[in-house]
Amino acid sequence: MKCIEKVKITRFILTDTWLRIVLQGFADASEAAYGAVVYLQCFYQNNSGKVTILASKSRVAPIRVISIPRLEVCACVLLAQLVQKIRSSLKLEIRDIVLHTDSTIVLAWLNTPANHLKTFIANRVSKVQRLTENCCWTHVSSLLNPADLVSRGLSPRDLPELNLWWNGPLFLERGELSSGPGPPLMNESEYSCELKNGVVPEMPMSSVCVSTNSDLSFLSDLLCMSNSYVKILRIFSYVLRFVNMKKSNVIVSGPLCASELDHAENRLIRIVQGEVFSAEIRDLQCQKGVLPNSKLKNLNLFLDSYGILRVGGRLGNSDLPYVSKYPAILPNKHKLTNQIIVYFHLKNLHIGASSLLHCVRERFWPLNGRSLCRKIVHECIVCFKAKPVVTSQLMGNLPRDRVVPDYPFNCSGVDFCGPFMIRYRNQRKGVLHKIGKCAKLYSDNGKTFVGANLEIKGLLKLLKEPDEKLSGFLSAEGIEWKFIPLRAPSFGSLWEAALKSAKYHLKRIVGRSNLTYEEFLTVSIQIEGILKFQTPVPLIEQCG
Repeated sequence: MKCIEKVKITRFILTDTWLRIVLQGFADASEAAYGAVVYLQCFYQNNSGKVTILASKSRVAPIRVISIPRLEVCACVLLAQLVQKIRSSLKLEIRDIVLHTDSTIVLAWLNTPANHLKTFIANRVSKVQRLTENCCWTHVSSLLNPADLVSRGLSPRDLPELNLWWNGPLFLERGELSSGPGPPLMNESEYSCELKNGVVPEMPMSSVCVSTNSDLSFLSDLLCMSNSYVKILRIFSYVLRFVNMKKSNVIVSGPLCASELDHAENRLIRIVQGEVFSAEIRDLQCQKGVLPNSKLKNLNLFLDSYGILRVGGRLGNSDLPYVSKYPAILPNKHKLTNQIIVYFHLKNLHIGASSLLHCVRERFWPLNGRSLCRKIVHECIVCFKAKPVVTSQLMGNLPRDRVVPDYPFNCSGVDFCGPFMIRYRNQRKGVLHKIGKCAKLYSDNGKTFVGANLEIKGLLKLLKEPDEKLSGFLSAEGIEWKFIPLRAPSFGSLWEAALKSAKYHLKRIVGRSNLTYEEFLTVSIQIEGILKFQTPVPLIEQCG
């Protein structure tokens, strides 16, 4: 009884901004008892939802032993009566009523005319059909059925913290009406044993609402539309916007916002995870934890509030974003995973495999991520063209200034990086095309023209003779200019390696294109930002 005192039930279940109400009912039976539970699923203007338990009922199984399918039918009768009572008591506009059972045989009986069934089943099926005429019956897995707790019993100690009982299964919290996967195959012998003699058993037609595996087929078609992850994400975002507009009857126009793209990305990730990691998700939903024989047992997996499978770790107290502390896990052999990695590869100007893995793991945790990143970089045509096979040479000892500790930039190096062809905006050529080519060109002695002439002459003089002002400035500042030995690349390997890292991206992005100065400056700043935030150490495959 002390545990029951901890249970707190909110009396007020709605707010003034609700748009749509759905009643969700569940029924289940066992050899000991059968029962039903009803939830209120409410949708609000901001596309959020809330699930609240309304009522539940249970009955002890009869002393005379009867089959489980017959008890399941009794549970459906109890659920139909409970829903009818709640519907008349709430006095609210309830558009949809969805009723769930984990028995495929009962679903088939409910779609069979009552006069074709034997007396026990016929009486109860006709009653359910009459009470739930405008309701939708669908299949739910036993692991997601909260009425299973009623039929099998529950310890009072576990009741206060049992989320499945108080808020229903996770698909209700996500705003879905059914659980998603279709029902398993039905035992036709148990179904036909309750048919009257002379009635030919046939599979029921489509009056019962059962969910199909439509999400997976839709995702497969969506991934075939384009190889661009951004394009797929935007298409899916517009699809979800259309669905939400139909549900809420609120017209939304204009460009996509960040929240819509995030919602679409989470939905895509959840569909892919449900396809590949269904066993691990089912174990976590039942609060069992990942089984020891699972390949993912070392990743400390958990389900977030949106139902996404994420990798745990020891960064919970850090200031990193939530998606960086707990990245979403991705399968290694899926088209969406490849498209996400390609997206990060192109976004970061064709970075290498190690840096690519670092960027991807800031949001996602692909299985065998290192191999996937190497494969993406190896298959990139731009990277293949920009990295020909070259011969290597033996390097000499590092210079003393390189290995002796000193404060930063006390010994610095400079090297020539280029040349890079900069394209001007064809101002002179435009004049020639407009007025025709001239033989001589005159100008007055304005300061602008004279200054330009002097700058050109000074540049030519600097190329021909050493600049005495530069030498004097270095001497006054106490800076000694030294030249490294000829044909000794080991002396300047540090800054040459930095130039090599910059040229790595320039060759892949610029190539033989002639950029304007502004465009070249923009690309250089992007490369500088990428080089600053590259990971200095290799990443591990397991989460510590």
